[in-house]
Amino acid sequence: MEYKIEIPDGYELVKTDSGYAVRKKDNEKPPRSWAEFCENYPLKNDCFIRNNSTIESAKALGIVGDCRHVIEGVNWITSKEEAEAFLALMQLRQLRKAWIGDWEQPSSRTFIAAIAYNINDKEVAVEAGNYWSNMILSFPTRAMATDFLECFIDLLEKAKTLL
Repeated sequence: MEYKIEIPDGYELVKTDSGYAVRKKDNEKPPRSWAEFCENYPLKNDCFIRNNSTIESAKALGIVGDCRHVIEGVNWITSKEEAEAFLALMQLRQLRKAWIGDWEQPSSRTFIAAIAYNINDKEVAVEAGNYWSNMILSFPTRAMATDFLECFIDLLEKAKTLL
């Protein structure tokens, strides 16, 4: 007789006195290198973006559960939704460059406008202020950022988890 047991992430199959049991893993530590990640985290719902910008899933390729490849696996993404978000962000960054030209976000604390995803309000919006860190979709003026948001709200919605 054959049994198939599916073990959820973070759990393991252990031998007990009376047979086997599924239990939560003790002291699961995050990977400390890319090679360790590839060895310990097999492909699941991962996807990658092909050179024609289509998204391919590990399941569709029939490689679910196999180990990741240290070199070839760097372009895999954890889900189709995240792959779509990265594609949208790549488009937005190219469009932003066409809008801002040679302007670069200042390295010092200077007033700028940026498009960001507000987690509390659950919306993509223009934020303006003095920022200490780089903002991925920054603009020299609030008006430009607002206009950009209105033109590309569909792409911004797809990319919001990365903003």
